[in-house]
Amino acid sequence: MTGFKWKIDKYNFLLIANITTYLLISIFLIHKSMFDGGVDDGFYRQMEYVVDSGGWSTSPLSLVHLLRFIIISPFYFLYANGYSSIFEAILVLIFLMPILTIKFGKKRPYTTAFLVFLPLLFSYRTVLVMCAIAYLFICLYDRKKRYALFSLSMLLANLSSGVILPWVLIVFMNISNLASRYKFIRLLSVVAAIVLSYSVFQKYDFFFGEYSVSESLIERSTFYVSIINEQYFRFFAYIALFIAWIVISLAKINSKSFSMGLYSFYLPMFMTLFFEGLGLISFLIPVIWFYVGIRPLPHVYGLERNYHAS
Repeated sequence: MTGFKWKIDKYNFLLIANITTYLLISIFLIHKSMFDGGVDDGFYRQMEYVVDSGGWSTSPLSLVHLLRFIIISPFYFLYANGYSSIFEAILVLIFLMPILTIKFGKKRPYTTAFLVFLPLLFSYRTVLVMCAIAYLFICLYDRKKRYALFSLSMLLANLSSGVILPWVLIVFMNISNLASRYKFIRLLSVVAAIVLSYSVFQKYDFFFGEYSVSESLIERSTFYVSIINEQYFRFFAYIALFIAWIVISLAKINSKSFSMGLYSFYLPMFMTLFFEGLGLISFLIPVIWFYVGIRPLPHVYGLERNYHAS
C-alpha cells in the first residue's frame, strides 16, 4: 500500500498560494458569516426553529429545514457560540476543495484555482449552492463514482428552493448516464424529487399567487429584483450569466462536438432567469469551466469519456 502523494506542480503551487491569500484576507480584512444578517436573518431563524423544535414539527417544510440544518449546523454552532469568523471561512473552503482539486482527464485549468476567492465575493450560502451544481457536474462527467459527492450535492441544492428545481431537472435529463454508474440512482432521484418538491411548489406558488404570470415573470425575475434592491453587482453578474447561456446555446447549435448530454446540464439555466433567488448564480462554476474548455464529450454516453478544449 502506498501513502497519499500530492505532487507540487504549478497548479498545486498556485492553489496553495491562493488558499493562503484567502485565509489571510479572511483573518485580517473581511469577516463574514453564514448569517451576516444576525439573529434577524431569515435563514438563521429557520435554523433556530429546527433547534427549538427538536428537528421536527407538523409543518410540511420541517423535513426541508431539517435537511438544511444537517449541512448548516457547523456554521450555526460557530455563529451561535461566538467563535471567530475564520472558522466559517475554513468550512466554506472545505466545501470548495472537491472543486479546486478536480481534474477532468488530464485537464485542470489554472482558472479553477482562483475559485477559492468566491466566498469573498458572494455570501457563503450562495457559494454552497454553487458547490451543489458544480458537484453534480463532477458526478456526471468525471470517471470516478462519487456517491458521497452526489448526496452532498443534493443536500446543498436544498439550501435554496430556486436551485432545487434545476438540480432535479438536470438529474432526470441525465438519468441514463447516472444510472449506468450509480446503483439505486433512479430510486434516490425520485425520493429526492418527492422530498424537495414541497419547497419548490411553495416558492413558485409564492411567485405566481399574487400576480399574473406575465407580471410575475417580470417582477420576480432575478434582474428586476436586483435593480429594485440596488444590488448592482448581483445584477451585472446575472447579466453576464445570461449572456453566457446564450453563448453556450449558440455553441450547441453551431458545433457537432458539443453533445446534447452536456447541453442538457446548462439548459435549466434558462428557467432560472425568471425567478428571484440563487438559481441562476448557482451555475457560475460550470459556466466558468465551459469557457476555459471543460466540455466533456461522451463516445458512449455515460460509459466512456473524452475531454475537449476549444
